[in-house]
Amino acid sequence: MTNVAEMPAFFSMFLMDVKIAKKKLSFHSSIFNDHLFMSNPNEYRFAFTLKVLIAEDNEMNKLLLSSVLSNWGIEFKMATNGIEVIDLMQNHDFDLILMDIQMPEKDGVEATVEIRKFLDERKKNIPIIALTANAVKGEEKKYFEVGMNGFLTKPFNEKDLFEIVNEVLKAHKLKFPDRK
Repeated sequence: MTNVAEMPAFFSMFLMDVKIAKKKLSFHSSIFNDHLFMSNPNEYRFAFTLKVLIAEDNEMNKLLLSSVLSNWGIEFKMATNGIEVIDLMQNHDFDLILMDIQMPEKDGVEATVEIRKFLDERKKNIPIIALTANAVKGEEKKYFEVGMNGFLTKPFNEKDLFEIVNEVLKAHKLKFPDRK
């Protein structure tokens, strides 16, 4: 199925449903480096180099997030399920987690609950932002109740992602002044 949307004097957008065999996708699309799609690399910056854990199982979302964070100069690692999130958290230090809610094996809520039980105070209190396609009113309450610090519904734009990351990091700094 192909949908075509015309925007006068700007561009055409084509949306397609493509069925492909389940394989590890490893392609890079120049669209994510296009100045019409991505911000100027100097537009979104943080005062220090952030280390972010991206928890996402969808290949296109992983590509989008990695492109955006790379453009911002952020270091990151990827996890495709909650089990990998816990493993990476136990073996690495991060400043923030962008946590997909619906992942296989262990979802984002379950992973957050487990992280909040860590003995290491820094890891236990890491800021976690929920990324979810579920825009049902009231769902965000559940995310805060399990210990997430913010949420953003997908699809999101770069500006909204930057603002929620900045907001959550500032609140974290106020709560834990000895940290970044």
